[in-house]
Amino acid sequence: MTPRCFLNRLLWLVLAVLIAIGGGPWLLAAEMTAEPAVLTEQVPPWPVGPFLILRGGGVVAGRLQTLSADRVVIDTVSCGSLDLPRAAVGGYRSGPRVGPQIGSAGNASIFVMLANGDRMKATSVSCDGLVLSLDGLAGPSPTGQPLEIPFDRVLAIDLMAGDASSDVQPRMSRSASAAVGSAASRWVALTDGTRFACADVVDRADREPAGLAGLRLLLQGAVVPLECPATEIAVVESAGSRLRLALVEPEEGPTGAAAASLTRGCTFTGDWPRLRGLTGFTAIGLHAPAAVRYRLDRPAVRFTATVGIDDTAGQGGSVRVRVAANTAPENPEQRRLAAGQGAGDPLTECCCSPILRGAEEPFLIDLPLAGATIVQLQVEPADGGTVLDRTLWLDPQVWFE
Repeated sequence: MTPRCFLNRLLWLVLAVLIAIGGGPWLLAAEMTAEPAVLTEQVPPWPVGPFLILRGGGVVAGRLQTLSADRVVIDTVSCGSLDLPRAAVGGYRSGPRVGPQIGSAGNASIFVMLANGDRMKATSVSCDGLVLSLDGLAGPSPTGQPLEIPFDRVLAIDLMAGDASSDVQPRMSRSASAAVGSAASRWVALTDGTRFACADVVDRADREPAGLAGLRLLLQGAVVPLECPATEIAVVESAGSRLRLALVEPEEGPTGAAAASLTRGCTFTGDWPRLRGLTGFTAIGLHAPAAVRYRLDRPAVRFTATVGIDDTAGQGGSVRVRVAANTAPENPEQRRLAAGQGAGDPLTECCCSPILRGAEEPFLIDLPLAGATIVQLQVEPADGGTVLDRTLWLDPQVWFE
């Protein structure tokens, strides 16, 4: 072979490699049906502008138009105008700088935060998109009339539930959570930061790329149909029967002064959950040392979560996280630990993380549960102290057959 022939063949080989690298993925994308995205890191950030907080989890990006005694109307970013039952709405935020919770349960049922930092409690609230009207304010009213406030001065509203739950994601019974945990329901995230549970979600392969996708927003006590451009759908959860642990009350958890160690839907500091910039559909916060236990109503086959020191801790904090369940121990050491727990439900350690530190990459958990009916999440200090040892568990889920 002459040198020139060799060089020609080498040139064609290099060209073929470049085509495979640069053009291969495009050709595959054109020929293959895209699968629904399921990874936590693909869920978009929280909305940058105003949004509603849904009871039972989820947010909808858009500007509030009407707030009445029984209805909430929002001009959404991606789905047009939505008319929702007020009972399904937990609050309003002008942006993500105000966390999921601005007040605690008390005599008043509504909490409002203004741009100047003022916080008010009231028993009734209404809004026409321009003016917010508050009645039944805590303390005597100088005029005895409702207080009217320009709506552009309102940063946040909490519409407290009848049980005055202080959680941004209210505690749900197993039966109530069944609807959002069944195989028929899946969570959807839009590019604008909106995320919610849907009934009868269609896969990306069944949607016209340039058309409208019909969704059925699954709320507590209601199903609301809506349409949005298919291109605005960023993530569709994979199908499967699961229990989202952030949406149910644990059987056992921190009590007394340590009760604040457990948060749901927010960080330990009350901020929106972020883990190295990642968000999720649901979240649990646990400040070390703490453990929380869930009893399931049927055997589980799998547990998944993304865990790390939450972003509010910066580079501080160092912990180990553990997951235990009432599965059969696999080795002598696990059997010894289970036997040492005495009476009750012996648990086997299924997972122990390396030391997790602030600003380090999250720890991904995906482990089999082999028919377990009890799952315990635990976090413990790794370097002695507990300062900034606050973990965030994004989308902790137990899966069933």
